[in-house]
Amino acid sequence: MKIAILGCGSMGTALLEGFLAADKSAPGDSSWSYSASVRSQASVERVKRALGSSSEKAEVVANDQTRLAEQADVTILGCQSQDLTTLFKVSGLLKALNGKLVISLLAGESAEQLRKTAREVGGNDIDLHIAPVIPSIGCTEQDSVTLVAKTPSLTEQETGQVKTIFEKIGVVQYFPDSLMNAATAVGAVCHALSIVVNDAIVDASVAMGIPRDMAVGVTAHSLKSSNNLLAKSMTPESLKQAMSTPNGITINAVLNLENAQIRSAVAGSVQKAIQHANAMSG
Repeated sequence: MKIAILGCGSMGTALLEGFLAADKSAPGDSSWSYSASVRSQASVERVKRALGSSSEKAEVVANDQTRLAEQADVTILGCQSQDLTTLFKVSGLLKALNGKLVISLLAGESAEQLRKTAREVGGNDIDLHIAPVIPSIGCTEQDSVTLVAKTPSLTEQETGQVKTIFEKIGVVQYFPDSLMNAATAVGAVCHALSIVVNDAIVDASVAMGIPRDMAVGVTAHSLKSSNNLLAKSMTPESLKQAMSTPNGITINAVLNLENAQIRSAVAGSVQKAIQHANAMSG
């Protein structure tokens, strides 16, 4: 499968890293190829530095969107929302994309909004088969939680292609198009909370005499372990029950967090994030 990324910003670059790393772990499969078009030669060098020794396995060029789209089986839109109209105005691009599967990484933009923009630029004959997709930064380690919008305009084969592509770099979760903004916001809050919690635990551990590298290791792997259990087999309630022995450390830590009103602060953050995400597309 030939995949082209147009507008290879931070997420596009992370995807490219993840795809190439996944292929490296399965050296017998040479059926995948990748290309990316960026704004400038400086951006070409930036992406190649990020890819390191894997850069030779992907074609990274400046401002060659139409050729890459013509050659690709699947094209990924990795530009910013404000740059979308300018991208669609590139000579021959919409013609190259017409009738083909186009994966959008643009948060807050539904499939119908993207199709409407394409028709406004290229005319009513333009029919892009859009799949809105939001990967997470874990894609570089093949640990992405990729949100995929269910869009009835896609064929069964195209839906299967999206699933195949993003299962290379993690797990795929489907949402109705109407809930993609909310799901994206929940994912963003989880990442933000993880950053803040990790940082606070590590700093407190260092203050109590634990070396920073040790504190980082305990914190990151403990959170990963509990999250794996929640993803696979347990609920928050059953996990708390399993870890909370009478007069134990865990239950006392939970009560201290409750006294600090952590639960209401997190819930409020989620609600605000969803409101913000919905406003982005309004």
